[in-house]
Amino acid sequence: MEDHHYGQKENLTGPDIFDKPIDRTKSRQQAEQRFREPETDIREKLEQLPPLSKKTKRNIGIAGAVALVLTGVIWAGGSFFGPKKTAENYVEAVLQGDWKSVYENLELPQGKLLGKEQFLAVTHERKPVEVTNLKLEEQDGYGGSASRFLKEYTAEYSVKGDSSVRSMELTLSRQKEKKMLFFSKWCVIPEGLIVSHYTIKAPAGYKVEMDGTALTPEEQPELEESGYDVYAETVFAGDHVITASADSREQEEFPCYISTDESYYEVPKLSISKKTVEQMQETVRKFMGDVYGEVLNQSGPSEKYLDYWAVNNGNKETAAIARENADALYRKLEEDFAYTNGYESVQFTGMNFSNYYSEVTDEYSDEYGGFYVNLHVSYNYDYTYTGTSLSYDQQTTAEDRSESGSSDSYMTFIMEDGQWKIYSADLYSIY
Repeated sequence: MEDHHYGQKENLTGPDIFDKPIDRTKSRQQAEQRFREPETDIREKLEQLPPLSKKTKRNIGIAGAVALVLTGVIWAGGSFFGPKKTAENYVEAVLQGDWKSVYENLELPQGKLLGKEQFLAVTHERKPVEVTNLKLEEQDGYGGSASRFLKEYTAEYSVKGDSSVRSMELTLSRQKEKKMLFFSKWCVIPEGLIVSHYTIKAPAGYKVEMDGTALTPEEQPELEESGYDVYAETVFAGDHVITASADSREQEEFPCYISTDESYYEVPKLSISKKTVEQMQETVRKFMGDVYGEVLNQSGPSEKYLDYWAVNNGNKETAAIARENADALYRKLEEDFAYTNGYESVQFTGMNFSNYYSEVTDEYSDEYGGFYVNLHVSYNYDYTYTGTSLSYDQQTTAEDRSESGSSDSYMTFIMEDGQWKIYSADLYSIY
C-alpha cells in the first residue's frame, strides 16, 4: 500500500482512504500518450535533417570520449579527495610525526597565533611508527543534511611490535573552497588541539608577547579590577612562552603549558630594571655631593638643589609635598652641621662618598597615576675638618680631624617628564 494523500481533506470521515487501492491506469496512459504523440513529428523532422559529415561525427565521438574520461576522473577524484581519504592521510601524518601535513589538513579559525610556525613550535618531534591494520569507519553521528558537511570517523590501528588495538576519533568538515576546481575540500576539526579565548591578564601598560608575537589588549570597560590589561587569544594547546616588558622594568619570560583545561594566566609585576636602579643611584650620587656642598658653604637651597626634586610635577598636590620635603631635608642638614662638637667653630675641609649600593624596597602608584619607587641606598663616607678652640686667655687652637664610616638613606623617586625625580629623602646624620 502506498501512502499518498492526493489532496484529501483532513476532516474526511468513513473508511480510511489509504486502505483503498489507487487506480493509476488512466494517469499512466495519459502520461504515455503525451510522450507518444510527438514521436511521428520528431521522426519526420529528423529524417528531414541533412546527414552528419565525417568531421561532425568525429567531433561528437571525441566529445563523448572526453565526457567519459571526465566522468571517470571526477569519480576517481571524488575518492582521492574525499573525506575518508583526508581522514586517512591525517591519521598517517599524525602517527609519522609529519606535522606540516597535519597542519595542512586542519580547519582553523583566523588568529595571529594559529600559523604553521606556531603549530610546529608546540609539536614535539615524534619517532615514526610502522602502522598495521589501519581501518577507518564512518560513524553515523551526523545524520540528515548535516552529513553533507560533517563526517565523523573512528580510526583503529596497530603498531608493529604491539598487539594492542589503538583508536583515534576525528571529525571532518567540508570547506567552501574546491580542489582542482571540482572536488570538495575536507579538513579535520582540531578538537583538543586549540584553546579558544585563552585569557592573559597583565598590569596596565605592559607589552605582552606570546612566542614572539605581540598581543593587543581587549577593550573591556566592564572589567571590575582596574589597573590591568586583558588579552584573549586563540592558541594551540602545548608549550608556550609569554614575554612581558615595560618601561623601567626588567623584561621577563614566563614558560607555560596551555591545555583545554587551562584558560587563564596572570603576568606578575615585573621588577624594576637594573638600568633604572643605576640611573636613580647616579642621581643620588650627584645629589649627595651637591646638597652637602651647599649646606657646608651655606649657599642653598639653590635652584640646582630643587631641580633634583619633583617640585614641577604636573599634579600640584604632589609638587607641593615634594617642595615641603625638599625644604625639610635642607633644614635638617643645616641643623646637623651647626653642631660644633665642643669646638668654638668647625671648618670642613673635605667630604667624599663612595661604594654606593642601591636596591628597590617598594613601589606603588597613587590615584593620580603617579608611579613611585622606594630606594634604599648604602654608601661609605669620609670627611675632614678643622676644629678651633678658644682658651680662657683668648688663645685659639686649631685641631685637624677626620672621620669615616658607612651610612645609608631612604629615598622615594617619582617619574616626571621621563626623568626620575626625588619625592622624599631621609639622610642619616654622618656628623
